[in-house]
Amino acid sequence: MANRKISEFTALTAPAATDVFAIIDQSESGADKNKKIAYSDVLSKAPDGSAGTPAFSFNSDPNTGISGGSDTLVLSTGGTAAISVDSSQNVVMSANLTVSGTTTTINTTNLDVEDKNITLGKVSSPSDTTADGGGLTLKGSSDKTFNWVDSTDAWTSSEHITLSATKELRLADTDSSHYVGFKAAGTVGTNLVWTLPAVDGSANYLLKTDGSGTLGWVADSTTDSTKLPLAGGTLTGNLLIDNDKEIRLYEADSNGSAYVGIKGATDKGSESSYTISLPAAAPTANQILKADASTPTNLTWATDSGGIPTSGGTFTGKVTHNYTSSLRVPVGTTGQRDGSPSNGDFRYNSTNSKFEGYQGGSWGEIGGGATGSADLLDIASSSGTGGGGATFDGSRYRFKLVTKGTSDAVTPTNAEILRVSINGVIQQPNDGTGQGDMTEGYVVSGTDIIFDSAPPSGSSYFIINMGTTIAVGTPGDNTVSTAKIVNNAVDGTKIAMGSDAQGDILYYNGTDYARLAAGTNGHYLKTQGSGANPAWAAVDATPTTTRGDIIYRGASADQRLAKGTSGQFLKIGANDPEWADVVGAVADGCIYENSQTISNNYTIGANKGAHSVGPITISATVTNNGVWVIS
Repeated sequence: MANRKISEFTALTAPAATDVFAIIDQSESGADKNKKIAYSDVLSKAPDGSAGTPAFSFNSDPNTGISGGSDTLVLSTGGTAAISVDSSQNVVMSANLTVSGTTTTINTTNLDVEDKNITLGKVSSPSDTTADGGGLTLKGSSDKTFNWVDSTDAWTSSEHITLSATKELRLADTDSSHYVGFKAAGTVGTNLVWTLPAVDGSANYLLKTDGSGTLGWVADSTTDSTKLPLAGGTLTGNLLIDNDKEIRLYEADSNGSAYVGIKGATDKGSESSYTISLPAAAPTANQILKADASTPTNLTWATDSGGIPTSGGTFTGKVTHNYTSSLRVPVGTTGQRDGSPSNGDFRYNSTNSKFEGYQGGSWGEIGGGATGSADLLDIASSSGTGGGGATFDGSRYRFKLVTKGTSDAVTPTNAEILRVSINGVIQQPNDGTGQGDMTEGYVVSGTDIIFDSAPPSGSSYFIINMGTTIAVGTPGDNTVSTAKIVNNAVDGTKIAMGSDAQGDILYYNGTDYARLAAGTNGHYLKTQGSGANPAWAAVDATPTTTRGDIIYRGASADQRLAKGTSGQFLKIGANDPEWADVVGAVADGCIYENSQTISNNYTIGANKGAHSVGPITISATVTNNGVWVIS
């Protein structure tokens, strides 16, 4: 090929990676210095260089350019790295970065800024106008913004602001040396937001909540003549306590926080409203408040008589005495009885030492208080039909009963407690209250005794009131039947066991019932058979002494059968069990023997095989339902 000048070559505007350059290899000599290099090798195998001597630099500025190596790319100026990119694509810029575009997009998860301060809206001539709308915008379903608004001269947030963990909202003074602020309570049970009033209140008004989070302006009661201040004052109008609320009067703070109070009825129903008026004068000692007789809503002072007026009174309801001592009734002599008694009056007569009551026009004895012993009675005039006099005249058959020697009427509980004799004949008592209730004898009705017919004129008599208690002699032996004893009424104190102790046993010893004291812990109750008493006995210890022993019942007691020899079996003897060798098993089980005489009946089952060594003498019946081989 002829020599050509480089200028004669056609220009290559888009070299391929495989295109080559001619190159002089200074490491070789002679003809080996002339070599070629591919265009791709020129671009991919440049020297690494450094920030001070870049691999790619400029003729007039050799220390400005690009260097690399170890997966690192460095752009340097003036021999100093300006921008470095490492193998993780982290970019380090050694000086300031100025972005002159309209929008800067940073597609990272987190943006970490080492500087303490971020300046927004920095222009050559900053003003509130240039700052208007500046701030932060967080993209979401709607923009969340925090911006400066020039028209309101304030930062404006589009969202709620929460100060966590009781942090404070502080409002500083002019030189920011002091502040006032707000913060939440340490514990807030339910979220609450207060809504402020839409307009300003009047002078001296206070903020007041409606209980639902809405605040409103109200007049200060300390300066409002229509309100009662907390410090107290004079109330010139009515005090209305609504909705069953109370007026509470607290004790001194030094004594605690207890109070007494008053309130109206919870539900007055259809009852009219009323007002209680207190007395004008102060009370004297022991006086109480009571309703005025003429105007019940006016309270007056009255002497405290302990609940019942000393001058007496009438109970219109039932009186319940809830105590365990006694009820004290009026006590007086016969001459001190009421001048105008009424039926049902009750007292204790100290003249005859008896309780008495008034009924049917006269006083009569009421049982109790005395010994209940017998008493002699007499007859007096009765106002009832058949009465009219205090003697037997042959026509009168009704008389009042009085204690002998007195005019005190007696009221027998029934006719049976009286013993009545007329002319020496004991009269028959009857149930009932009139003559129609009997054919002979007498009945009683209240304080009166009524005979079946008028006693003869001038008859002799005596009447004995046997009283509330009648003495009964000791019953004879074996005269009280079990029917006279209340069921389930006899307890251990009535049973002659000598003594009582927990665990005792009652048994019959052939003559009487006797007590068997509690036995020793673990003993059992053992019968001795008929004709003997039961007794406690210790449980017999096991009679076995060796492992493998067997207990069986002998002729009269439990017996021990010692364990047998290995290989033996348990069989029943004439009466008791015994160990026995397996028949035919001898010589360590190598030889089997059988008897040559069959003495007991035997049946060989179906599908069974039997073998015997003969000769065999059969002295019984052998039934063969299977196969029997005799060898």
